[in-house]
Amino acid sequence: MPSKKNPDNPEAHFWFALNKDGVGKINGVLNSLFMVDDLKKEAQKVIELDPEHAGAHMLLGEIYKSLPGLFGGDKKKAIEEFKIAIEKDSLHTPSYIRLAKTYRDTGEPEKAKEILTKLLLLETSRDIRHFELYDKKDAEKLLKEIKEKQ
Repeated sequence: MPSKKNPDNPEAHFWFALNKDGVGKINGVLNSLFMVDDLKKEAQKVIELDPEHAGAHMLLGEIYKSLPGLFGGDKKKAIEEFKIAIEKDSLHTPSYIRLAKTYRDTGEPEKAKEILTKLLLLETSRDIRHFELYDKKDAEKLLKEIKEKQ
């Protein structure tokens, strides 16, 4: 639960939601389903406190992408949230990867390639360590996989 001393800290709400999401993934899908409303509520709280918070939109996108349709999953909403995250912060590279994977999964490989190419043209990232260690490599690998399937 975010700090009672500073309940309006968007980062506290964001990291609380991410950690809760991680616990849900560890405990399995069924337990995670019971956490969805709380995760959405925390992400919305972050956006309310900081409308420019790209991570909160990425989290919402991940929720919509990961859930089965029966439980509120919606790939179109996921795509929109990932796009909003990138619009809010063009250097938030994890959102590019998630958007590209969602495009790939929805049968839109050209859009996925376009997003991955944009990511690979970036010279920096909000988190340069994560960009260099993961996002750049993931983008190159995903781009190669998509090209091989075409």
